[in-house]
This record gives sequence, structure tokens and C-alpha cells, in this order.
Amino acid sequence: MEAEAGWRISSHRSRFLEMLHSGTDLKIIKERDMPLVRIDIKRNTDASYAKRLGKVVYDSMKAAINVPDHDNFQVLAEHDDDHFVFDTTYLGINRSDGVVFIQITLNEGRSTDQKKLLYKTIAEGLNREVGVRLEDVFINLVEVKKENWSFGSGIAQYAS
Repeated sequence: MEAEAGWRISSHRSRFLEMLHSGTDLKIIKERDMPLVRIDIKRNTDASYAKRLGKVVYDSMKAAINVPDHDNFQVLAEHDDDHFVFDTTYLGINRSDGVVFIQITLNEGRSTDQKKLLYKTIAEGLNREVGVRLEDVFINLVEVKKENWSFGSGIAQYAS
């Protein structure tokens, strides 16, 4: 796992340096979204389940808020009953043990309409593609300033 993560960082750094040396306008790079997605679920017997959820979320972000290809960074975590706590009826929404918590950290600046479209696209996609009940899709967006990212090498690539 560490070797795979190291490869990803190395690959991303190589691509960044390649673009830098080729004269690519770094202002274009700075406009990218670069979301970090965390998906938390109860432990599932299907080993591919979390990864399928992640694919739907990534595809939804590409469709709804124009996340570019290759900007797919996700942490997929499964929890036992003692470490997965939620209210089953908060706000009158009946949640089951199949609830999916999705937290997306991304650059600030999206309109309320864009966010609503993202929520709807994710929920409907998870329902259609994976069979998750609409009521079980819980999404939280965390918007940050661009200088709050480091994609590797201890460099704040977006800081001016």
C-alpha cells in the first residue's frame, strides 16, 4: 500500500514537473478542483463495494462540478458496528445500516446550485449503480482555500 501511494505521489510530481518544464501555464493548473473524497461505510461482505461507491462519486463529480480526469483521490473506509454511529431518523430521514457517509474536501467557490446538483447526481448514481437507498446517502462538502493543499514534496503547489 505504501509503495502504491509512493508511486502515485511520484507520478503526480513527475506530471507536475513535466508541465512546469514544458512551459504549461500554471494558472490553468491552479483552476483545477483537486477534491479529496472520504467514504465511510459499515463493513461490507462484498470486497468491491467501497470501490464501486468511489467510482460513482468520482464520476458524479466529473459530471456535476467538472472535476478533471485523473483528479481522483479517495480514502475508502469500512467500520464495525461499534465504530459507525449515526442517528437513524435525524431530520425525518429514515436511514438504514446501509448509510454511506461521503465527505468531499475541495477548493471553495461553488454556487449553491452546483452543490445541489452534485448531491443529487451522487445520490441518484449510487442508487442506480450500486443500489444505495437515496435516504442513505449522507454528503458533507468541506471547502478550503487553494493554499491549503500540498500534493507532495512538502510544496504548497497552489500557494501564490
